[in-house]
Amino acid sequence: MRIALRAGSEQLARPQPAREVQSGGTFMTGLARIATFAAVAALALAVCPHPAAAQEVTYETGPNGEQIRVTRTVVNRTVPVTENLSQTQTTYRQQVTTENQQFQQVYNVPVTQYQVVSRLHGRWNPFVTPYYTYEYEPVTTYQQQVATVTMPVTRVAWAPETRTVQTPVTRYAVRPVEITERVAMGPAPAADGARPLTAATSPTTSPATSVGPSATLAARPAAPVARTAAQPNTTYGGRAMPSDPPREATGWQAPSGSRYQ
Repeated sequence: MRIALRAGSEQLARPQPAREVQSGGTFMTGLARIATFAAVAALALAVCPHPAAAQEVTYETGPNGEQIRVTRTVVNRTVPVTENLSQTQTTYRQQVTTENQQFQQVYNVPVTQYQVVSRLHGRWNPFVTPYYTYEYEPVTTYQQQVATVTMPVTRVAWAPETRTVQTPVTRYAVRPVEITERVAMGPAPAADGARPLTAATSPTTSPATSVGPSATLAARPAAPVARTAAQPNTTYGGRAMPSDPPREATGWQAPSGSRYQ
């Protein structure tokens, strides 16, 4: 009796839902793996560098001595590309042919024959003895005859013609396009001992500067000549103002010696 009760208590104490807990743990492990894979993929996309456009920066000197920065950028753009494709076309051309065919035709032909016709004279004349005369007279009859005639017959036929034509087809493709951008940076740096370009045009201007249009540089009145040579002005085609405009309006003032004072 005790052995039976003990066995029953062991069966009651045995955890029955162990399989359910194990299956639930497997499901949670699968979700964790999927979340980890998604996080790794997102991190890889964020870390991977995007293909950047190739740039090349060079500096050039313009015809007037200014310094120009040239930026060449190669980018991929969708451009229309037109290609000629060979296609076979079949057209039908009208052909008119005339043939002579023979037909059997039945027609009536007049036939003239001369027959002897007798005539009685003096039948009703009691004073003359009646007599006969014989004469030839033409007699026309119609007879049917079969003849073979040739008649032209016109027929219209459509003859196929095959030819190869070039048809332009436009499609869009990604092609590298070079974009050139030019930005004026300033005048070219003067060489050692070179004379700086000033705003004044003196009679001793060199022939190289008087041939074509040149940039006029206005120097500040207060700056010395040595400073102007050391720091070239970057103003093009302008004039320097001796002072700033007034910040506030001063109002109208009558000129000196006026009767309105």
